[in-house]
Amino acid sequence: MYEKDEKIKNFKSETNLTNTSDDVELRVQKRVNEILKSKELLKSYYQYNRELIEVSIDPLVTIGLDGKLKDINKAVELVTGYSRDQLIGTDFSDYFIQPDQAKAGYETVFREGFVKDYPLEIQHKNGHITPVLYNASIYKDENGKTIGVFAAARDITERKIAEMALIESQQRLSDFIDFLPDATMAIDVEGKVIAWNRAIEEMTRFKADDILGKGDYEYSLPFYGTRRPILIDLVLKCNKEIEEYRHVKRDGKALLAETDVKLNNKKFILWVKAVPLYDSKGNINGAVESIRDITQPKMAKSALKRSEQRFRAVAESAVDAIVTTNSKGNIIFFNNSLSKIFGYTNEELSEKPLTLLMPERFKKIYLNELQKFKKSGQHRLMGKTVTTTGLMKNKNEFPFEMSLSAWQSDGKTYFTSIIRDLTERQKADEQIKKSLEEKEVLIREVHHRVKNNMQIISSLLNLQTRYVDDKETVNLLKESQNRVKSMAMIHEKLYQSHDLNHINIFDYINSLVKDLFYSYAIPKNQIKTVIKVEEINLNIETAVPCGLIISEIISNSLKYAFPGGREGEVHISLKHNGEKLYLTISDNGIGFPEGIDFKNTDSLGLRLVNNLTEQIDGELELDRSHGTKFNITFIESKYKERI
Repeated sequence: MYEKDEKIKNFKSETNLTNTSDDVELRVQKRVNEILKSKELLKSYYQYNRELIEVSIDPLVTIGLDGKLKDINKAVELVTGYSRDQLIGTDFSDYFIQPDQAKAGYETVFREGFVKDYPLEIQHKNGHITPVLYNASIYKDENGKTIGVFAAARDITERKIAEMALIESQQRLSDFIDFLPDATMAIDVEGKVIAWNRAIEEMTRFKADDILGKGDYEYSLPFYGTRRPILIDLVLKCNKEIEEYRHVKRDGKALLAETDVKLNNKKFILWVKAVPLYDSKGNINGAVESIRDITQPKMAKSALKRSEQRFRAVAESAVDAIVTTNSKGNIIFFNNSLSKIFGYTNEELSEKPLTLLMPERFKKIYLNELQKFKKSGQHRLMGKTVTTTGLMKNKNEFPFEMSLSAWQSDGKTYFTSIIRDLTERQKADEQIKKSLEEKEVLIREVHHRVKNNMQIISSLLNLQTRYVDDKETVNLLKESQNRVKSMAMIHEKLYQSHDLNHINIFDYINSLVKDLFYSYAIPKNQIKTVIKVEEINLNIETAVPCGLIISEIISNSLKYAFPGGREGEVHISLKHNGEKLYLTISDNGIGFPEGIDFKNTDSLGLRLVNNLTEQIDGELELDRSHGTKFNITFIESKYKERI
C-alpha cells in the first residue's frame, strides 16, 4: 500500500514538473514571438521613417559632435552633386560658400538647442549655388545625452528670385515715376511712401531721402501742414469725402480732383489724379498720385491771346521763313519771310499745299513721308536740320536749310518748319573755299621759297668750304650746311604734303639720314643704319627741332664713333605712347668720352641738342653702357602765335 502511494506521489510530481516545463516553454516562446514582433515593428518603423526622410524634397542631414555627416537623404546628394558614400564622414561645412558661417550656426544649435531659418548657400560640385534656410536642433540618445544635430534645409531660390523681381519691379516703378514731368508719389497698402519723384521734390522742397518709407500720412505735410488723408488714400481705403478737394470724380479706377494748397508761402491750384497699383495677381498693393500745377492754366485765357500776339510778332520779325501745315500738308500759317523768299503773295500761299514750294522730283517723297507719319508717327526728317532745294514762284530753284517739328492741338497733328535761304551763304562758302585754296597755294609757295632759299644758303656754305683751308673751319661750315639742309628738307616735305600742318616723320628721318651719310662721304657698308620709326605726323613746331637734334647726334656718330674705317651700326627709333614721344639715337661705336659732361660742354652741337630738347619741353638722357645712346622724351609742341 505504501509503495503504491509512493508511486502515485512520484507520478504526480513528474506530471507537475512536466506541466511546469511546458508552461515555461510556452511563456518563453510567447516572449520570443513578442521580441520578434517588436523587431519587425521596429524595422517597419525604421523603414517608414527612412522613407519619410528620403521622400522629403528638402535636404536633411544628421551631424555628429565632431561636425561630420552621419546620415543624409537623397535631396542632399542632388543639391551637392556628391553621392552618399562621398558625403558620409566629411565635414558638413565643406559644402557651403561660407564654411565659417555654417560652423557658427552649428555652434548656435548646441548653445540654444536649435536654430531657425538660418541663411546659408550650398555649392554644387559643378559650381551652382543654392540659397537655403536651415532649421536645426540637437538630438539625444536614450539617456538624454546630446549626440549630434539634425538639420533640414529649405531651398529659397524661388523666393530669392521673387524678392529680386519685387526689388526690380519697385526700382522700375521708382525710375518710371522719377522720369515723369508731373509731381508724382506712390504709397504701399500700409500707407508708406515708396516713390517720390524729382518733380514733387521741386514742388514741395521735400527731399525723397527724407520721406521715403514714412507712413502715418507723412506725405500730406508738404501740402497741408498736417497729417490727413488725401486723394491717394481714397483709392485704397478712405471712403469719406475730403474737404480739401473739389470736383472729385471717378474715371474707371482713377480719381480726379482739384485742390488749393500753399507751398513755400505761395498759393497754388493743383490738379490731382490717383490710381491703384496692382501686383502680378491683380491685387491692389498700393496707389500712385500725380499732381499738376494748373494755377496758370486757370488764368491763361487772356495770357494765351497775348502769347499768340507775341508769337505772331516774333514770327513776322524773323528773317527765316516759318510755315505750319496740317496733317494733309496744307499751309495754315506762315510769316512774311516765307512770302518774300518764295516770291508769292499771302493770298497765293494761304491754305495751299506745301508741295507748291517744292521741285517736282521731291513732291512724291514728301507725300509718302506724310502718309508714313499718319500710320507710324515717324518721320525721317523729324527733329533734324537738313539742306534741300526749294522752288520759287518764278520756277527758279534755290538751296535752303530746314528744321521740322510735329505738334498736336485738340487731337490734331501739325507740322512746323523753319526755312533758311542758303543762297547767300553758299556764295560766301564758295568765296571762302576759293580763298582757302588760294591761301593753300600761297602757303605751298612759301614753303617752296623757304626751301629754295635754304638750299641757296646751303650751297653758299658748301662753296665757302672750297675757299677755306682750315679743317676745323671746314667742319663748322659743313655742320652749318647740314643744319640748314635739315630745316630745308622739312619745308620740302610740307610743300609736297597734302597736309600743310604736319609731315610724315618716317619719310623725313630716312631722307635726313641718307643726306648726312652722303655729306660725310661714308663708304658703303661701313656703317649700317637701322631706323624704326612709327607712322607719326608732327607739326613744324616739333619737326624742326627734332630734325636738328637727329642731325647733330648722327653727325657726331659719323665723325667720332667709327674711327679708322671701323664698321658699326647707327640706330634711330621714334615711338609714341599717348601724348608722349620717345626718340632714341644710338651707335655701337667707341663710346662717348667719359670726361665730357654732355649737358655742360663747349661743343656747339651738344649745346644745340640740349637747347633744342628744352625747346620741345623734353628730357635728355645719355647711356654710355654700350656705345652711345641718347634717349629723348618729349611731347608735340603746340603752335604759339609769334609777335
